[in-house]
Parts: sequence; structure tokens; C-alpha cells
Amino acid sequence: MQRIRILWALLTLVASVSTLAADTVLMVRTTSEGMPGIAAQDETRTVWIGEERIREDGADQSVIVDLGGSKLFVLKHRSKSYHVLDLPIDLTQLVPEEQLQDLREQADRMAMEVAVTPTDETREIQSLPSKKFDLTMSNAMGLQMTIELWTTTALEIDIENYKRMTLEMAAAQAMGNDWVKKILEIEGFPVLREMTVAMGEYEMVTREELFSVETREAPEGTYLPPPDYELEPLDFRDEAAP
Repeated sequence: MQRIRILWALLTLVASVSTLAADTVLMVRTTSEGMPGIAAQDETRTVWIGEERIREDGADQSVIVDLGGSKLFVLKHRSKSYHVLDLPIDLTQLVPEEQLQDLREQADRMAMEVAVTPTDETREIQSLPSKKFDLTMSNAMGLQMTIELWTTTALEIDIENYKRMTLEMAAAQAMGNDWVKKILEIEGFPVLREMTVAMGEYEMVTREELFSVETREAPEGTYLPPPDYELEPLDFRDEAAP
């Protein structure tokens, strides 16, 4: 089920936006239930976005993408450790040849077929005029998703750096990124997403809503690993394991 968690992390990044001005702080609330072996969850994530850099903080892990410094950091708070990867990520330089083929086959199995259907439905969400899109996603492993997505174009945004950062995250997970690119083609940025994920006998229902957007100066060190965290090499066999 680790593969589902990795996929969900990427989807949450796809719900983020970036601005040109001072750093933007997004607060996103996610509620979910039905994940095998995991109790119903109610989580608030914080996303810091600066020029060419982004940090997303979850309960146990943070991810930092620094395009200017050409680095991607994964912070693991329980162990007070972190991984660092150079950008752009080149798996041929990070993974032994005998393991690389396994990762490519895994990426093929995890690759998502995506269908996006625009609708004429509109409504205001968080006082923002929003438009509805219906999405369906599936892959060869039997993962099925249906998503009701509401996006807005009412805020001035620069989405190009955000797209680049999201694609770097996809590359770091060794999962391929064609399906991510297709989602990023949707106009605007999400303010509300309701998603049902089914795999075999399991079904997870998730609701994610952007409830706060602020602009303020990021604290010193926001886009770097804490000085007391220990650097650890990234082992793709551990990160991609079920």
C-alpha cells in the first residue's frame, strides 16, 4: 500500500499553486477514510511557496523543492533525518543497473490513464468563482479513481514553476510523469477536490479543501533541512517497497 501513499502525495502537490511575489502560505485540510490499516484521518497541511521553491509539511514528512539551488529534500521528522537529490533527477546516476529495470517496470505498472472532462458547472468556493472538472484515473495494478475537482482562475498566479516542481517530485518517486503532466493541463488551481479511490476490495474517500491563503515572509531556514537533521542516502528499494 506504500505505492498508494506515494501516489497520494503527488496528487496533493498537484493541488498547490505558486505566486511571483513574497512567499505564499497555503493551508489545506484533508479528510479521508477507508485506507487499509489506517484510521480515518483529518489532516491540515501547510505549503510554503517562494520564487522557484516550495515546501510542503505533513505530519511526519516534509518535501522541499529548490529549483534555484537544483535540490530536492525529503525531511523525515520522526528520525530527524533527510534525503537530498540533485535536480534534474537522473535515475541512471542514482540506481544500479540491475535495480533500474525493476523501477522502470514498477513505473509502467503505476502509470495512470487519465480522462479529464470539463463541465459547465460553476459556483463560488471560498468566495472564488470556480469551475468543475470530472476526472477518472486507472492503472494496470487495478487502482481506480474518480475525482470531482473545482478550480479557480480568480487569483493572479505563476503556475510554470509549480508545474516544474511537481514534475521533479514525480521523477523522485521513479513513477513516470506523463499522467501528472495531463493533470497539470487543467486550467486554474484547485480549491476543492473530492476523490474516491478503489483498489480490490478497498475504497478510500477523500475530501481536500484549500481554506487559507496568506502572503508573508518565510522564517529563516524554511527551504533547507534543519541543522540537527542527519543526511541519509536515498534507497529506492525502501522508498518504493509495498
